[in-house]
Amino acid sequence: MDLGVKKVDYLVSTLKAATGVIPCVGSILSEIIGITIPNQRIDRVEKYLKILSDKLEKNSFDFKAKIKENKNLLLLFEESIIYSAQTTSEKKYEWYSEFIISSIKENGVENIQQQRMLKILSELNENEVIILIFYSLNPTIGMKNKFIEEHSDIIIRGSNEMGLPAMKYVDNEFHDLYKKNLEQYGLIKRRPEVHRELNTIIIDKASGEIKQSIPQITMLGKLVVNFIGADNY
Repeated sequence: MDLGVKKVDYLVSTLKAATGVIPCVGSILSEIIGITIPNQRIDRVEKYLKILSDKLEKNSFDFKAKIKENKNLLLLFEESIIYSAQTTSEKKYEWYSEFIISSIKENGVENIQQQRMLKILSELNENEVIILIFYSLNPTIGMKNKFIEEHSDIIIRGSNEMGLPAMKYVDNEFHDLYKKNLEQYGLIKRRPEVHRELNTIIIDKASGEIKQSIPQITMLGKLVVNFIGADNY
């Protein structure tokens, strides 16, 4: 037997045993993993499913029963497997599994909205999600927070002072790009800064662009963070 097929069979049987989904999603799971995911990416899915399995066990969820109650949950589960195969980020495995757990709970969010949020999450890179979580904390100057301290190199934008190594400027441009991407998805928002006395929009002298206010997280942004475990931060 092909080693790739053996790996798929082993992974499917492991997940069945761990989550109790027999026979509810066993055949579907086998099809998703065996057909849509290349063999070289199965290890990624295995890591994700192990994390999800542990969370299901911790929360004492009857996954089979929950899927019977809500068919959309099965669709989200399928999509999360596919998304997990597209990344090597351990953090994203955690976020996808937290998203599924949140979807199992009564949350008042429409099915189509949950699908869209999961899709957005898959399209954000790890740094963008970290920056989004940062804004969900309603940060203030001098604020002490373990999450902020651990990810300060991603959260805090460097200066553009003259004489820095070229890659420092590139890092800053990527940081700006991450925030623009979050804005495009409607997860954070900024407003043009207005001169208090002149009542005119302020132009940044260095860039020549309109000066923007400090970003604020939107309601959609807060919802996405809630779905990936806001209490953990």
